[in-house]
Amino acid sequence: MKRALLTLSFLLAMSSAASAQFAPSTENLRGLTGVRLMVMFGHCPSRNLNNCAEGLDEAQRPEVLKMIEADATAKLQNAGIPLFRLVDERNFTAGGPKLIVLITLDKPNGFVYPLVTEVKLFQRVRLARDSAIETDAVTWSRDGVGGPKLEIPMLRSQVATLIDQFIRDYFSVNPKPSTGSSSPKVIRP
Repeated sequence: MKRALLTLSFLLAMSSAASAQFAPSTENLRGLTGVRLMVMFGHCPSRNLNNCAEGLDEAQRPEVLKMIEADATAKLQNAGIPLFRLVDERNFTAGGPKLIVLITLDKPNGFVYPLVTEVKLFQRVRLARDSAIETDAVTWSRDGVGGPKLEIPMLRSQVATLIDQFIRDYFSVNPKPSTGSSSPKVIRP
């Protein structure tokens, strides 16, 4: 019994330490001048893009992605966070920050959540041991799950909540745009 409690305590301590290593930090958002937004289906089990959203009719998939992207774009623009486009050169000089919304829609089967959403910020970083090596790394993330059945309003609400959290964290370390400025900025090619 003592050995089982000791083993359980060790495993809990290790899992807590491991999750703390990957905890998102708002400090990683300091100095961002904008982000590039990408919305896509995630966790494709067979790497076949047609299987990425099995819980949703295939004809609805492009519409749902466009709807979620429009919702997220509007939230970021209304908050005053500049959005970069693919060919904007600031993508490359500012660490190439990409805010990626991943949506996994599974058929309800009692074993998996029908809705899993993730919002992750990827930035280009350099390794401390060798500054010549650059890679993209997740520097901020949040996720959520939903169920028991898959519903589009639930999906939209869940993604909106995660985007709101990004906006709060972004402005906790960056100055808010002045109220006297004109419309929110979208950086176009």
